[in-house]
Amino acid sequence: PAFSIVLFFAQSTIIAQSKLNDHQAFFVLADSLSNDWMNACRLSHYIHPKASKIKENVLILPFTVENKATYLQLKQNCDSIGIENFAEFFLYKMAFLYDVTIQKIRIEIEGSDAIIQIKTSDESYDKSILENIYPKMGQSGGKAKEYRPLNILTINAEISLRKTGLKTTETENLKKKVFKSLDTWFHKQNKSWFKKSKLEQISNYEDGVLLLRVSNIKNIVLDMGYFEVLQIKLKFDAMYYPSSLKIEVDGKYGAGIIWTPYEDDYRPMNPQFIPQLNIFVEKLKTRLSETLSK
Repeated sequence: PAFSIVLFFAQSTIIAQSKLNDHQAFFVLADSLSNDWMNACRLSHYIHPKASKIKENVLILPFTVENKATYLQLKQNCDSIGIENFAEFFLYKMAFLYDVTIQKIRIEIEGSDAIIQIKTSDESYDKSILENIYPKMGQSGGKAKEYRPLNILTINAEISLRKTGLKTTETENLKKKVFKSLDTWFHKQNKSWFKKSKLEQISNYEDGVLLLRVSNIKNIVLDMGYFEVLQIKLKFDAMYYPSSLKIEVDGKYGAGIIWTPYEDDYRPMNPQFIPQLNIFVEKLKTRLSETLSK
């Protein structure tokens, strides 16, 4: 019990724990990685990335868009394929690719008639993800760009907690129970690598959300000899008496012989390895269902 609590609140080793200026070389490489992912997903048809920059220890990710109408069309297209909140999805994805927490990143998308800003709230009492659209005075943006289908697939699942017979009703206690269970689970699965898997809670920003990072693992998702880094987002629908748990998974992979690769040697699993990610998320769902029913 004491051991699990120490693990649960262990400090993350991702970049956001240090000065961002010390990692500018990595961010340049992450720009290229992000560009490749956007091209693969066809997001770059709608928004176009520029070089990242650091301001007051916050990573700024600038993009351009034709106009506000094109951005709204992008959001509508995402909604049609199951991404109900594009701002939340995009912020978490960029944070994962750049290896920072969502609190340390700000997305700025500039069009001919508006500037869109996506970030976490600056207010300590407000734990929300903000999407602000600021119109440019006197500017007319015109029509949206021609429609083009996206190649974005989110890897997710949902558990009905009413069916699991929860023994506790407080979400914070459920988070600790889940963390301990997954830490044991990943360690047992990680047979092809002599180091213990590393499970970290990398953000406690949103109420009801447990955001985890798994590293020091091989062959958990891909079974192809690659080292892997996984991000698992678990979202309970309430702080007390939750009725459902939503699961989202993202991953990166990198080649190495004995030691894990450097962060800039990892590549996104999505969209190339969608089938493997879907198989993994079903295994994860089974593990969580068993854990929460005990």
